[in-house]
Amino acid sequence: RQLVEFFHGLLWARRMTFMGGHGRYLENRIEPAAGIQWFDREFLPTTGVDIYDYPFDREQGYTEIHTDTYDILVLQLEQLNNNMIIIQKFLGLGEPFELMKKNMSNKKWYHLLYKEFKASYRPPEQLIDALYASKFMTHFYSQADIKRFRQNWDTAQN
Repeated sequence: RQLVEFFHGLLWARRMTFMGGHGRYLENRIEPAAGIQWFDREFLPTTGVDIYDYPFDREQGYTEIHTDTYDILVLQLEQLNNNMIIIQKFLGLGEPFELMKKNMSNKKWYHLLYKEFKASYRPPEQLIDALYASKFMTHFYSQADIKRFRQNWDTAQN
């Protein structure tokens, strides 16, 4: 989320190279763990529901949580399209629906800059290690998933 906010804030930039100093500038401006701490920082205080107290079906990519106050559907974004029927049933929709893609980076004014960033920036290894070992990742993703995600970083550098 903070990475997106960084790009939205680049109104002054026409072109920026993300190697070296600019990548480090980014690392110093954002809190990398903010996204993976969302359930602890935002969801738990608002709902009183600790997502991590409930098992998550990593293979199916979703879980439903029902409390006295809330019905909650938690989904892996990577398996969103595989779980359309689950979403439909959870929402009580009588007929199928289609998700529409909105807010796509390739439609933004900074899309070339963002593409360059994704192709060239590599976070420090200790940051990658910390994020993939986090409570968030190990709760919602299998070790095989995490290994595959990490390989994407390795592939991007070769």
